[in-house]
Amino acid sequence: MRTRMFQFLRIAVRIVAPIFVISTMLNVGLTQRLSEIVAYLKNYRFVLKMLLANDGRADRHLAGHPVEH
Repeated sequence: MRTRMFQFLRIAVRIVAPIFVISTMLNVGLTQRLSEIVAYLKNYRFVLKMLLANDGRADRHLAGHPVEH
């Protein structure tokens, strides 16, 4: 019973997580003016911090690969 629940949750996360990410990105993208987005991208410190914060470890973890520390 526990294994089936774990498998169900694992499948649910693979479906729900991308939907959450895409809907959040659309919300942010549709509520910001293009000039505001460009201003953030011109701030190289901000961009570098975001790239470092999103280095892909979460993606590997969700894909079932262990995260190396």
